Amino acid sequence: MAGPRPSDDGKWLRPPPPWASTLVIVAILAVMVVFQTLQLTRERDSLKTIVANQEAPLQDAVKLRTQLEGIAGDTALLAQQGNSHALAIQQQLARGGITIRPPAAARAPAAPAPAPQK
Repeated sequence: MAGPRPSDDGKWLRPPPPWASTLVIVAILAVMVVFQTLQLTRERDSLKTIVANQEAPLQDAVKLRTQLEGIAGDTALLAQQGNSHALAIQQQLARGGITIRPPAAARAPAAPAPAPQK
């Protein structure tokens, strides 16, 4: 352990107390933790905003997909019933690798209701 030593101007200097360096390290770590917390909070808020901004286009896409599936199902149903134009559309889509099917309710008859038990 170093004792007092003379400075350039001839005065004696005492070494800093041993806890001073520990205090500096703890203060730096505390500042780093606070900084990281603020950065992560800002990033989380930014991500929440991005997700909220995507909600409306997502709902529009779901609505459009539902409509498209309905049109494709009705076209397949018409083709199944022998409509030549619907059949041509179905064949053209099949050449492109797209298969359309009639809605499930039109494909299979509804199952009969079970008889009530006594």
